[in-house]
Amino acid sequence: MLAAGGLMLASQQAGAVIVPSATDDDLLNLGVLLESTSHFEGETGYIYEATATTDSNLFASIGVQDGAGFAGWARHIDVGAVAFANGGALSEGMALRMSAWVMSNPNDPFSNPVNPLNTPPGEDGFRMEFLNVPLGSGLPGNPDLILTTPLSPVGTGLSTSGWTQKSFSFELSNNPLSPNFVDFANLQEVRAVMAQSGGVGATGEIFADNFKFEVFPSLAAATNLITNPLPSGTPGAFDVPPPPPVLNGDICCGGPTFDGPDGFVGIEDLNVVLSNWNATPPPPSLSPVLLSDFSSFNLTGTYNQFGAGTFTSGATDWTVQANDFGGGWFDFPGTIDATGRTDLEIQLDVNPGNIADIFNIVLFDADGTQRVFRFLDLVVGDNQTLTINLDDFFQDNAPGTIAGLDLSTIDLFHIQGTFANGDPGLLLDLTIDNLELFEGVPLIAGDINKDDFVGIEDLNVVLGEWNLGTPPPPGGAIVPEPATLSLLAFGGLTMLRRRTA
Repeated sequence: MLAAGGLMLASQQAGAVIVPSATDDDLLNLGVLLESTSHFEGETGYIYEATATTDSNLFASIGVQDGAGFAGWARHIDVGAVAFANGGALSEGMALRMSAWVMSNPNDPFSNPVNPLNTPPGEDGFRMEFLNVPLGSGLPGNPDLILTTPLSPVGTGLSTSGWTQKSFSFELSNNPLSPNFVDFANLQEVRAVMAQSGGVGATGEIFADNFKFEVFPSLAAATNLITNPLPSGTPGAFDVPPPPPVLNGDICCGGPTFDGPDGFVGIEDLNVVLSNWNATPPPPSLSPVLLSDFSSFNLTGTYNQFGAGTFTSGATDWTVQANDFGGGWFDFPGTIDATGRTDLEIQLDVNPGNIADIFNIVLFDADGTQRVFRFLDLVVGDNQTLTINLDDFFQDNAPGTIAGLDLSTIDLFHIQGTFANGDPGLLLDLTIDNLELFEGVPLIAGDINKDDFVGIEDLNVVLGEWNLGTPPPPGGAIVPEPATLSLLAFGGLTMLRRRTA
């Protein structure tokens, strides 16, 4: 995992015992001046690199989404290979410091609030990890991890218009009685980590620039942050790139089969609408398959902490109130054939006591496939219908003997609460009425507003965004026929009248 070009040492600054360190981070390229850089992400966490628009300054960004996800990066030092400025190895009383310039994305400001039940919130910050295995060989857990420090938050008090410098320092000790004991005899790798994890209500992104990892002769020497200036000079001296425009009218013709958006609204998109003018989708040919109407309903069994919940069976519905994470299952007599169905639908009330905003429905088939469908962004309210396409499943917990979910042999279903909200979970308070599989209405090409009709509303979307985006390479554009041009003129007049009105 050594960076291309090998180990590079910077010149000594301000008393620092220098380890390889970047002057301007390109965090998605391995080991700019460090031995290696790794990146991690999971669930709905994400990490990417952005480029400023005025000075080409490269910086990194990590972000989280409400209730789930983690992302971050780690800079690594092989302590057995690095010759520090004092000519030796790490020793008692020396200090490690990680620092960066950070700001909140003005287009997606960072927020990581404490959740209402005061269960562990999401975390953001710097930490250090000490491992007893060679560089790149360790896992973030026993027995490889000697010590990991608590996270030092970086996401509080950030500006959306300028940079703020953040740092975290750690004094080394070889004393087994010290809380900072890192066992120098076995220490082989040190990681400087910047991480994010999403708690309930956590949203947004943090930008980070000039992420540095340094070693100092003492903790006092590590307080001088002049060794990490912002490369572009004055904080906030560049423009943060705006989010890309959303082009609803870009419906053609990119991708390998020319059936998706190409980043430009033009004649190809217009032709898709006009070639399907006045079209409506065919009605479903299959009736819905009811998995349960929850009348006088009882679970077959529960697992994890779900069993400690309160379950109320009504004449026509069923209420679950669970204070922790877990789930329960219902086993059908035999199997259910839902061949040809495309969507999963649940009707429910989200009761005022509910705090969790995520829950899962898991479908099992006869050969053991366990497919998880995740419903997000629950809000309190009655008479709700939540629908998800069967192609939009979250994950398969276990593959069956035959690949995929066999809709012809649905064997049982699970209801899972607040797994994505952590352990312990959050209060789940739902009253469920119906759970069914049905054949959805196919979307017709050109039905931009998804009202099951291709008409003037869809045409006006294309005309309202005409020539927006980046034109594709020349060639391949379809020239409209005279009848098409007449209809275009008609649509344009309609749009103009509406704007005037």
